[in-house]
Amino acid sequence: MFASADRKRLIVGLVILAVVLGLFLAFNRLPKIGIVGEDLDAVNSPTSQCFQGFCIERDPGVSFVSRWLNFSISYLRLVTVGMTFAFVTAGLAEAFLFSKSVGKGLPTAGVFRRTVQGAAAGGVMNLCSACIVPVSSAFHKRASVEGAVAMVQGSTTLNIPALAMVFFVFSPVLGISRLALAVIGALIIGPIVVLSIRKDRAKAVEIPDSFVDIPDHAGWKETLAPAFRHWGKASIGYAIRLSPIMIVAGFASGLVIQWLNPEVVATYLGNDVRGILIAATFGILINVPLLFEIPLVALLLLLGMGTAPGATLLFSAAAGGPVTFWGLAKLMPKKGLVTFATATWAVGALGGLLVLFGGNYFWENAGLSDRIKKPIEQRSIQQLFQASGYVPSENTINPEVFDGIPAKDEFAPFQNIAPQIGDDALIENRYPGVAIFDFDRDGDLDFYVTSAESNAVFQITRGGANKLFRNDGNIYTDVAVSAGVAANAHNSTAVAACDFDNDGYQDLYVGAQGRIGDNLDYRSLAQHPNLAVVMQDRLFHNNADGTFTDITASAFSEHVNIRSTASVACGDLDNDGWLDVYVGNRADQDFVRFDTSRHHGHYNTLFQNNGDLTFSDRTVEAGLISPEIRMLDQEGNPITFPRADGASLEGFDTNMVDGEGNIVGDPAGQTWATAMFDHDSDGDLDLWVGDDGDRLKVYRNDSTDDGMLFTPIAEQLGIDQIGQWMGFAIGDYDGDADLDVFVTNMGFQPLTRPRPTTPSADCAYYHPTDYGTCFHALIENRVNEGSNPDRHGAFRFVAGETKVVASPILPPASLGEEFQAANNNGITGIEAYEFGFGTAFFDMDNDADQDLYWLGSLGSRGEGPNGNIAIGFGRMLQNTGDKSFKDVTVESRTIDALAVDYSILDSDNHNFNGSKHRLGPEYHENGKGVAVGDLNADGFIDVIGTNSNGETFNHHGELEVASGPLFVWMNGGGDNNWVSFKLQGRMAVDGTGSNADAIGAKVTVVHRSENENLITQTREVMGSSSFLSMSSLDAHFGVGSSNSVDVSIEWPSGRTTTKEKITVNRVHEITEDAN
Repeated sequence: MFASADRKRLIVGLVILAVVLGLFLAFNRLPKIGIVGEDLDAVNSPTSQCFQGFCIERDPGVSFVSRWLNFSISYLRLVTVGMTFAFVTAGLAEAFLFSKSVGKGLPTAGVFRRTVQGAAAGGVMNLCSACIVPVSSAFHKRASVEGAVAMVQGSTTLNIPALAMVFFVFSPVLGISRLALAVIGALIIGPIVVLSIRKDRAKAVEIPDSFVDIPDHAGWKETLAPAFRHWGKASIGYAIRLSPIMIVAGFASGLVIQWLNPEVVATYLGNDVRGILIAATFGILINVPLLFEIPLVALLLLLGMGTAPGATLLFSAAAGGPVTFWGLAKLMPKKGLVTFATATWAVGALGGLLVLFGGNYFWENAGLSDRIKKPIEQRSIQQLFQASGYVPSENTINPEVFDGIPAKDEFAPFQNIAPQIGDDALIENRYPGVAIFDFDRDGDLDFYVTSAESNAVFQITRGGANKLFRNDGNIYTDVAVSAGVAANAHNSTAVAACDFDNDGYQDLYVGAQGRIGDNLDYRSLAQHPNLAVVMQDRLFHNNADGTFTDITASAFSEHVNIRSTASVACGDLDNDGWLDVYVGNRADQDFVRFDTSRHHGHYNTLFQNNGDLTFSDRTVEAGLISPEIRMLDQEGNPITFPRADGASLEGFDTNMVDGEGNIVGDPAGQTWATAMFDHDSDGDLDLWVGDDGDRLKVYRNDSTDDGMLFTPIAEQLGIDQIGQWMGFAIGDYDGDADLDVFVTNMGFQPLTRPRPTTPSADCAYYHPTDYGTCFHALIENRVNEGSNPDRHGAFRFVAGETKVVASPILPPASLGEEFQAANNNGITGIEAYEFGFGTAFFDMDNDADQDLYWLGSLGSRGEGPNGNIAIGFGRMLQNTGDKSFKDVTVESRTIDALAVDYSILDSDNHNFNGSKHRLGPEYHENGKGVAVGDLNADGFIDVIGTNSNGETFNHHGELEVASGPLFVWMNGGGDNNWVSFKLQGRMAVDGTGSNADAIGAKVTVVHRSENENLITQTREVMGSSSFLSMSSLDAHFGVGSSNSVDVSIEWPSGRTTTKEKITVNRVHEITEDAN
């Protein structure tokens, strides 16, 4: 059996190959599947989408060259082990497996047989198209050119891990097309190359080989010793010949990929013939490590690449590349090499054309699989929007509600009337805010909605005019242009409506953020003054005639806010009768990341009203300069970065610069929410600040006649928890005559993944500690239970212990059997609920207690890319009166999703189908702002919710930009009684007393329940509401069955108004008394 030297070498070579291949698979190929999975997770990342260091949202402050180098080094690191294995295996094959005595190929085997042998052998190797070159070069001696080419194709496109992952990640049309192209490529490219060089085959091209065979009668030692020496020499030779070109190719591929961005991809890789041809060319011009074509194609599909180019690139990027062609140049004439490259290009292009012209005929969902995207709705956004509106025939539902008998927790469903507004209710903005106010003082509530700038870099970030919807008797007309508040070029975000000059008409403060995608932070405005119109906040003065005048320049001069505004709060902080403004700034969107210890925000700003429509920046003097964030390692030690002066800053790196070389941001948190209210009932407004990825902050108002002054007391109170705080709701939910606080957060979803290893502002990093949380916070006010209002325990987190009766149709996933938190801890109460942005307390059923609503989503709408990240579809929690809630989101019809069919709400009904009725979290919109007010003056509070625009999948499986729909939910009403107050401060009358809007006034209503129990309710008129948005200033109270109430009003001036036996079911206009 081992008589010949060749057989001795063969058996030893096979044993060595088995050992080396086993080790390679165990320690490189199986772990690489995990690396590819990480890249796929990066593609789905909520903050950025990355592939081997290339991100859709560029690394903040990292130059093009640095990104290129990082990518290229990552590429070389990933292929080094594979290439080493290839060099070793190629030498092994040359010395032991394919010795010269076997002959020049297999003369008795045909082209097809040698091709099949090569494809089969390659499929076992599991090497990338560049890494397999040394092995195929050695194999060429046994199976000729066609076998060597087939081995390349088999290794790169027919290996089992790649095929399995393709079917896992992508939809059937891409999976099947990849399989078909892999088989076709492996079987025909090699023979085509041979056919092209048939005349040249008499002169076989040999790889230089100095090995001299020994006689067959030699012993084992005499046979194997030279073979081992030859193995080492041949392996080193392959490394010397191929390593330099591998390094060059790595940097060249990195350079090509760095030019990709959403605009380039959408323009040149669309679902058309041009996109296919470009994808085929791009594929053979780059080399990627084995399997890494999968996250690359997934990333490009999310960037806007068509499905057909995706099919092409999925094959061509794996099947060949510059190193592949160069490495095989010594095996065949130039004509054969050109034929090889052309055939690879053609097979990929053919596959794309078949998908383009035939794939959608067989498969409607032709893009990414459910791992990346959700099932596709056949209707367009506009059609879904129109199907989401009020149905007059359903006005007779719930007759038991309208039986003339007031009852607790009884309500009729809300009806969305936004479709009646038409396309004006489809908003183009990543962060749309809304403010409800009566801008023309005609007695009904209008509302204002912000849009993105019209000149944005990318289509997805391009907006247009802001909207001012005038209430014309429940018909809403956009009059923003005629009113002078359209601000087309403004990248608008948050908005507040406050009367800054006490003339009785609310003015508009409209925040802004920097241009998305320009890689410039606010300091670069000096080099790009044309961006002022985009990123400066605006102040529009109400002219009292239905129009506004932009007075930004005169009001703020050089102090105008140019940081990225996320919230605006109005209040008379020094009680001088004039409304001041606190602007909460987040960070420029281009530099927001949650996977690094550098977490740069923007300083917040306090503007003091000078009483003449001008404002002074008092941030520093008032003690409100934003503190450094808290960034701790896993041992709890601060992570700091050095400054030029030798000092250090926690979580802030001065080496992080924008496109103009300016330092990015400030050493501050990224503020989403601000709230002004008198939390300790001492007669002045305190300030609460919610930051995304930092501590909750509370500032006690210690202002005097000498000036504004605030003292941070959150740590003293024991509530300085780190979270991704988004929006505030302020209300007395427990009926004890003080104001409690609800703050939205990421919710339970981040807890499904292990704690990140890199310290960052991600709540999942801090949640396992005792100083951070991902859960929403319900903070109960217990100030009045002790003598010291600033004591530890004056405010207490109670979300986990607050009982919520879950919806039987849409319970939170955290309560399901399939949910498992990474730390195995159970989740209870409000902590069991999902992501939220905007939120509000209000009495939705007029039963004399505060109900709670929030909505929000982070990635995109559920039917778009990243729609499964931080899912939120709105939650309406009805207060049951005993410090607990019931989830009535479905019954109230306030799900933040389009075209929900509420006709069957019994999950036991055999006709109930959650998917068919779009009653599921996968159909959510991309919720942002919430504001409440009685829009139709029927005595029941209505709700407006805003949604971001963004990418979605159309019914062809292709990405397109979809508008963000407004929801204008009109309360269905009921039989419970109510009372409402429109307050006017004395400054609007004679220039004394409180501000005209009466912001800061505390209204207390006392009445008796049906059981003669005394009920006390407290509201505060607030000029700050929630995430990006502001609710109506009217103080509304549901009073159940009561027919009259007593009311006490504590005005900001210190004056008090008391009225008894006030009639219910009407709005009372009350002006502050002169003394």
